[in-house]
Amino acid sequence: MDRKGRFMAVLLAVFVFLSGLCVGSFLNVCIYRIPNGESIVFGRSHCPACGAGIRERDLVPVLSWLALRGRCRDCGAHISIRYPAVEVLGGLLFLAVYGVYGFTLSAAVYAAFICALVATAFIDYDRSIIPNGIVLYVLAVGVLAVFFTEGTGIIDRVVGFFAASVPLLVACLVTKGGLGLGDVKLMAAGGFLLGWKLILLSLGLGSVVGAVVGVTLVLRRRKSMRSAIPFGPFLALGMCFSALYGNAALHAYIGLFAR
Repeated sequence: MDRKGRFMAVLLAVFVFLSGLCVGSFLNVCIYRIPNGESIVFGRSHCPACGAGIRERDLVPVLSWLALRGRCRDCGAHISIRYPAVEVLGGLLFLAVYGVYGFTLSAAVYAAFICALVATAFIDYDRSIIPNGIVLYVLAVGVLAVFFTEGTGIIDRVVGFFAASVPLLVACLVTKGGLGLGDVKLMAAGGFLLGWKLILLSLGLGSVVGAVVGVTLVLRRRKSMRSAIPFGPFLALGMCFSALYGNAALHAYIGLFAR
């Protein structure tokens, strides 16, 4: 690649990252408003402490938070560092999608999916719920994936719809609420988008990470054995990994046995 090509590649990567920052800012709106039943389209963003509307100059991702030193311009209340962190996370995830899928329609589909996973993870962490609206959104993105992504056939998607959701439903019934139906529905929608191989990888990875985190919290006495820990963030992590690197991971794993 010549110098001009490298420059254009860097410029495109910067554009993708900045786009992710802006989408991350919107995800903050979704994370706050969806559980409260508020519109994510209409209504001016406001300070949770004093209710003052946020000025346009204070809506620049990350930079506004830094300029205000993490405080509300009107009342001086602390603004959580999670807001710019979600914005940066959006930028980094958009870069990751771009690195794997390029500037394509497939990339747009997986970026839309991963955005839903980020919102799901934080909402479930905060409220221990997975809104039905997000599940329907993921299912709609899965329908788009049928037309705009390659490598996963419709049969794989239909099997994927049940591959992880049915075992989770059984676990939900056996544990009598230890798992939520929101987890079941999310994995069904995610399974239709990813296919059965990647959704099972997602379930396995999410379960392992969740178990490690849970045991660590118990050992550090931050949780007890009876404490409820939301499973949605770990499932979201597993699906995010699978959407980005799942196929490569499966090929590498199969390659170990091929040798």
